[in-house]
Amino acid sequence: MAITGLMNASVAPDNQMLGHDNLLRIDFKPTQDVGKVPRTRLRVRAPKGFLIIKRCLGFERIELPACECRGLDANGFDLIFEEADVIKAGTTYVFHIQARNPSVNVADHENSWVYDTVRPDGVAIDSTRYDGFYLYPHMFAGLQVVPVSRHAGSQPVIVRFIATQRMAIDDYARIRAPLGTVWDIANLEFTASSEATDANSLSLVDEVVDSNSPHVLRFKLGSAAEANIEYGVRARYVVPQRTPVPNRWWIEHYRETGSLKLPNWRYIASSGAPGFKTQALVNALLQTYNLREEGWRNPI
Repeated sequence: MAITGLMNASVAPDNQMLGHDNLLRIDFKPTQDVGKVPRTRLRVRAPKGFLIIKRCLGFERIELPACECRGLDANGFDLIFEEADVIKAGTTYVFHIQARNPSVNVADHENSWVYDTVRPDGVAIDSTRYDGFYLYPHMFAGLQVVPVSRHAGSQPVIVRFIATQRMAIDDYARIRAPLGTVWDIANLEFTASSEATDANSLSLVDEVVDSNSPHVLRFKLGSAAEANIEYGVRARYVVPQRTPVPNRWWIEHYRETGSLKLPNWRYIASSGAPGFKTQALVNALLQTYNLREEGWRNPI
């Protein structure tokens, strides 16, 4: 039995809407060269219900060698590289492609994207799975992420949002920062006051960051959030040393149904927004400066 390497890969959707067209950003980083032969390929299979047509609408190479994209008119596509030895170990490749979202959500155990780099004889070299995303019937009217500082470390971040429909008392919402980053659980300083967010005040309770998903901040509404009005929350977030990939933030609105049968949540609305880049010094050099010495060296 052939043993494949474990590559890094991710998918970042532009939206999480049931049945909508979706522009996807896909990143992958192999751990092995695919081979010094032509017509190697990247094989991608989405969860059931996604549709990528044969013409690969929206396909755009960002950081990727020349290739041909072939959609399956189903939940997958292949990228075929005519030139030999172009997919190299340790290199991150990026491209965009459009897909049609499913009209219903798939079961959790089926909600994975599968990636393989493949030799011309069909043998997989690197493989991985990446957790898929949940789909919602509605979108928010707006979402904005504003860091107080982009320097690495614990920093306050303001997230402002506008719902398209009323969010009732006792509804829940969660803010998902990029995967692999964390909220400052020990010093969260969570608030939804207008003074802190420059938006309308909102009563929020039971804010929590699950230690198993430290990038997800969840809270419960203590008062209703009216449609088409901007509200905001502020909390401390640990800005990473390097800008995360994918770099996208999400807000999701859901409600308990009271049913004893699973699923006992009603998922209502979701929207995403671009994240911010970490601000860091690159190749910085600190040099001492002596005014008197410089004066002797450069007499007027």
